[in-house]
Amino acid sequence: MAAPMSPWSLAVATALAIFLLSATVGEAIPPSTDHGILSIKNNLPYPINIVCNSNTAMHPPFYAHQNHSLQFDFDTRKHLSWTCTFQSEGPDGTFIMWKSKAAGGPGNLCLEVCQWKVDLQGLKVLRNGTGKIVLVYMWH
Repeated sequence: MAAPMSPWSLAVATALAIFLLSATVGEAIPPSTDHGILSIKNNLPYPINIVCNSNTAMHPPFYAHQNHSLQFDFDTRKHLSWTCTFQSEGPDGTFIMWKSKAAGGPGNLCLEVCQWKVDLQGLKVLRNGTGKIVLVYMWH
């Protein structure tokens, strides 16, 4: 018997199924506009502390070991943006990770599902609908 899917795996599988269905049918199916997912994976060779804040909430600090991820859901109607601060023995900084369209968001860069990877180059995001990972922020 197969192991049950985690909520994150289920959300990703659902988003992929909707994308594949829309590509097959030829019509775009609008994504949910009230549910967002922010995922940040640490691909650095050392741990990193991540603290994320929105205009209305603060996510508890998360200490991400190498190859571990911070993942959380949020209501896209309540939050206009999510900004995360990264602290480590190497690079650190504060970056906008998600911004609603109402707040002048990044459009097709990252909509409701934002999958970020943190590595030695900087912060990269999986661009919605393209399957491409794009370097958005470089460490200074």
